[in-house]
Amino acid sequence: MIISWRGVSQMKAAFRQFIRDTFRKRGYLVANYPSIAFQPVPVFDLAIQLLMMTRGTACTFVEVGANNGNYGDPLCRYVLEFPWRGILIEPQPDVFASLQSNYASAEERLIFENVAISKDARELILYRARPGATLDDVYASSVVSTNPVLVAAQLKISPNRLESFAVPCLTLDALLAKHGWTTFDLLLLDTEGNEAEVLESLDLKVFRPLIIRFEHGHLTPVKLDRAIGYLLANGYRIVYGGYQFDSIALHENFHGLVNGALAKSRLPSSKNQIRHTAGSGPSSSAGSLQ
Repeated sequence: MIISWRGVSQMKAAFRQFIRDTFRKRGYLVANYPSIAFQPVPVFDLAIQLLMMTRGTACTFVEVGANNGNYGDPLCRYVLEFPWRGILIEPQPDVFASLQSNYASAEERLIFENVAISKDARELILYRARPGATLDDVYASSVVSTNPVLVAAQLKISPNRLESFAVPCLTLDALLAKHGWTTFDLLLLDTEGNEAEVLESLDLKVFRPLIIRFEHGHLTPVKLDRAIGYLLANGYRIVYGGYQFDSIALHENFHGLVNGALAKSRLPSSKNQIRHTAGSGPSSSAGSLQ
């Protein structure tokens, strides 16, 4: 049998599509990706800055997995520069002490909790690298999980170089009630594979943070679907970070807030802007945010 080059190309395309479909059904994405380095759009920072432009700079936040407060922390500069109030949650006792020290200049605006967050458990056993088990103890302290296999794989060390410790747990609902919080603006989750359980411990019909950022890299496809499904069911739109950055969820109230600010400034709404642009060509843009 003779197969033409066109037939070979069609077979290759069909095989590639079969691979994509097979992995997609199992929760994985196979796609083209640039081979050169590039910087992604900072969606999280843009959302925060837009929030402060429309509501003022005194934002409120809850951060689960705060670590020492500055290692890879996307909120640190905002907390120190602006009059933000927040709850910082970190389960490791020694790292928790560093967290308090690093935020000493803003401690009157902050609440520190040395606990873990869980939907059901009253106590969790967490795993981390023993001191000196890696070349970078600071980085190692950021990899703490209920899953010892995940920790060892992430740090590229043997599981026998891990240590475990017990930590008391609360739901986010219970923690917020403890401090009398009834609303807040931002939620940040970095819990090495437990983000779905932490998210589900917060009643999103009662608390509706406008911006949620969560690490998804250690979530199984099932847990990722649980987290995304819970957010979608409660009025959030998702920016999936993929390989590059954490995922972002914006509540529908965020869009309402921005549209309201645009209306007050007498700028056209996004709907009218699209209609106007479509009718008038590229030169009809009304302006831009600086």
